[in-house]
Amino acid sequence: MKNIFLFILCLILSISMNAQDSSIGNWMIYIGNKQLKKDWNIHHEIQYRNYNAAGDFEQLLLRTGLGYNLTEGSNNILLGYGYINSQNYIVSGIFIEPAASPKVTVKEHRV
Repeated sequence: MKNIFLFILCLILSISMNAQDSSIGNWMIYIGNKQLKKDWNIHHEIQYRNYNAAGDFEQLLLRTGLGYNLTEGSNNILLGYGYINSQNYIVSGIFIEPAASPKVTVKEHRV
């Protein structure tokens, strides 16, 4: 619970910060697994990506799934769902620098 709180706090702080223009981006990622029973588990994942150090949204990935352990080792099958919200700078199908073009938003739902 403490790790989730720290991740959300970092996410909120990075969104509210103002910074100079930069070509440096960042990815904030949280990945977790929770064992339900001996052979069952839940996978959960959040990825937040920026073009600049803070504030220029690029992509948000939310994924979760129910997994079943086939063996005691690392063989696992997972059925899950993913929501991906992307905002990319595009001109004529070619990705370019952010200042030169408006963003195109694409929302995806994946199983």
